[in-house]
Amino acid sequence: MSQPPRVQRHYRLSIRDLSPEGRPLVTIEMLAVESGLHPELVQRLIALGALEPVGGTSSQPRYPRDAAAILARIVRLRGDLGLNYAGALLANELLSRIQLLERQLRLQPPDTDAPDTEAEAGEITDSDADAHQGAAQQDAAQQDSAQQDSAQQDSAQQESAKQGSAQPDPER
Repeated sequence: MSQPPRVQRHYRLSIRDLSPEGRPLVTIEMLAVESGLHPELVQRLIALGALEPVGGTSSQPRYPRDAAAILARIVRLRGDLGLNYAGALLANELLSRIQLLERQLRLQPPDTDAPDTEAEAGEITDSDADAHQGAAQQDAAQQDSAQQDSAQQDSAQQESAKQGSAQPDPER
């Protein structure tokens, strides 16, 4: 079976508005074209809070041109992870936050007070493991000793109770 030939459509982007930072702003229809989504789906994602308008009017809001990538990513997360749109939106926000934090870490100068080795940074060394094992063995020995003392006290109490019940009551 052969597939019908693909029709290539060419769209001309008309940018009339710029954000205060000088970035181009586009309409919902242009976001739909650039993200490959239906305009109604774009509106639904915007209603869920995926994007905030940065220009235009309330009847004709404008969005950053790069917002199309955000919308496409949300839909891709929905399909790949089997999430609903709200879940995909949340996953996108978390991934964006992780990317921002990683970028900040890369730009941050190295900390001179930071540990030099992984062992100093919290990796357990052999001496730490030995000390931990010794402390665990000591705790276990103390628990065994306490259990033996408790068992001895219980048996002593039982013996004294037996002896007490075997002797006649002097008041009778």
